[in-house]
This record gives sequence, structure tokens and C-alpha cells, in this order.
Amino acid sequence: MARDGISTFLLGVAAVLVCSGRAVAAPVFPRDVVGTYRLHGTAHVAASPLPRRTIELRADAVLTPGPAPRRVQVHLAAEGHACDLVARLGDDGALAFEDGQRCAVVIQSPDARGHFEARVLSGRGQLRGDHLELDLSCELTGAVSLGGKTLGADVPGILVPEVPVRGDARAGAEGERDRSRAATPAAGVDADQRLAQ
Repeated sequence: MARDGISTFLLGVAAVLVCSGRAVAAPVFPRDVVGTYRLHGTAHVAASPLPRRTIELRADAVLTPGPAPRRVQVHLAAEGHACDLVARLGDDGALAFEDGQRCAVVIQSPDARGHFEARVLSGRGQLRGDHLELDLSCELTGAVSLGGKTLGADVPGILVPEVPVRGDARAGAEGERDRSRAATPAAGVDADQRLAQ
């Protein structure tokens, strides 16, 4: 076989191997990702007039089949707050969150009270087996009352009038699926029907 023929033959074999390798990777379906994922990461919050903060984040992400084919419902819970979002699931396990989804956050503590609305500016994720990565950016709007001061000293239980708050937050977190029985999401009839999608 001539050298050019050998080269062509080897290129053909390589192409077959590459195509075969791609074919082996089966697409990921919503039923494959159902579960509770224990996440850890950081959140960066910049919302005026509050000081900028970087917070260590621990959260649970509960994934169940979404309202349409290739959609996944993502229930996020952290620090007593919860938010439900919907993401599109790619064949490779990539998650894409549609912009504009909103979550309400209510703050009730001795030194702060208020309410926020978090609107998704961008969001993505990646599932690899039992490992989940999430990256979300949100716009924050709302109002908050902070603890007041008398003669320069903090006075517990006394709050100043509400002030408007506006800014943004970005959170990145990752973690593993909890395979324990207690962490398995309860699936209703509708969810069971969507498992086939």
C-alpha cells in the first residue's frame, strides 16, 4: 500500500474510532439525574446600601423531572430559604437556566427583616455521574430594615425603617448526589409520568 494510501487508511480508522467513541456516550435524560445533591461553595453579594459580602455556602439541590421534555426542576434550599428553578438538560449533562426566573426571599431575624426578589441573570450547571456543579447570577431588588443604634450602641429588637436594596449576587457550588434512601425525592403521579421523558 502506498504511503498516501496508508495515511488515508489510518485517518479513516481514526475517524471510525472517534465516531464510535461518541456513539458509546449515551445521552443523559431527566430520569437519570433525579436525586438530592449536597453542595458547597461560595456566594458573592453586592447589594447597596449593604456591605459587599462573600459567604460560604452549603445548600441542597433536589432534581426532579421538569414540566416539559428535557427539562429538570431544581429545588435549591440553603439557610432556611428555598427556590424552585427549571433548567434544560443537554445530552451531555449540561444544565441551562432560562434568564428571568424569579425567587422570593424573606428575611426574619433579630437584627434584620425584609424581603428580596432574586431574578436569574444567567445560570448553568454540569452533571457528571453523581457530581453536580452550579453557577448562578441573580439581580437582587427589595427592602430591608437593619438593627438600630442608640448612643452608638446596638439595641437588640429595634429596627430602623426599611431602605431599598438593589444589587446582584453570584453563587458557585458543587457536590455529590446523596444515595441514601432518606435523600430520595418523593415522586408524585405527574413526576412518575415525566420520568419517561
